Amino acid sequence: PIRTGTEVLGVMNLAVPHPRAISAREAAMLERATEIAANALRRRALQEQVEGKYRQLTLLRDIDLAITSSQDSTPFFQFLLKENGDIFYSYDSMNLDRGLVAIEKPTKEKLIQALNAVEKKYQIKLTGVDIIIRADAKIAFKQVKFVKEALKEKQLFRFRVVTIEKPGVSFPVNPKKEDMESIISLSQKTLIIILAANNELYYYHGSNCEKLLKTDFKLVKEILKAERKNTTVKDLFILIKATKESTFKNAIDLLDDIVLSKIPAGQYAEVDITAAEINCIKNFKNQ
Repeated sequence: PIRTGTEVLGVMNLAVPHPRAISAREAAMLERATEIAANALRRRALQEQVEGKYRQLTLLRDIDLAITSSQDSTPFFQFLLKENGDIFYSYDSMNLDRGLVAIEKPTKEKLIQALNAVEKKYQIKLTGVDIIIRADAKIAFKQVKFVKEALKEKQLFRFRVVTIEKPGVSFPVNPKKEDMESIISLSQKTLIIILAANNELYYYHGSNCEKLLKTDFKLVKEILKAERKNTTVKDLFILIKATKESTFKNAIDLLDDIVLSKIPAGQYAEVDITAAEINCIKNFKNQ
């Protein structure tokens, strides 16, 4: 069986051309292969879970932004990027698709000219204006980077990038892992567990790793049970991180403990450790 802990993910069959007994070496190799397959399947499932959580939290954030924007008529500037390479721009207060102006054969210089034209027409400085870069969902990341470079050359940094997945809903373009993590970690109830060398475990809540605490695999079971008991399901989320000195076995053991603690699927995920967290571990050891 291909499994992690008590959860069976599938089965792996070994076929031989002629009936014979399986050697101990072959059995060990097969068992190792099932461990590798289980880990790959688990990592893929965790990635899908964290992406789902990310989309959910981003949508809630954008709904909040929409509510706030609907109460404020402050004008904003936008660039609209289309999959075919076309770029449009407008300066408006409420209607995103009103008064769009096309930029023919866009270059960075033409984007800057468009920004200058708006400043001249409306007698404003865009340094104090919110700027939105809207892009089709399939837009190439280099096209977005191209627009960002023009904005930075004009010393304009108050911008955000959203994609047009469907009317009324927008998501950041090509989110990096650190972007995903920063949104998930906004909740001070998020539990972060870090796997380290020599079977050591560290944990903290929220986004301040200076509050790091040390534990072990015996005590972490109690921490997980308390987390499950004292946190509502909608607020319960666990991020698993690992230093390069931790072992594969540590990760599997922790995942088993999470499952046995009845943490619901979709409420935990594996993401990369940050440089700040590595420093927090070093500082903890130096205390």
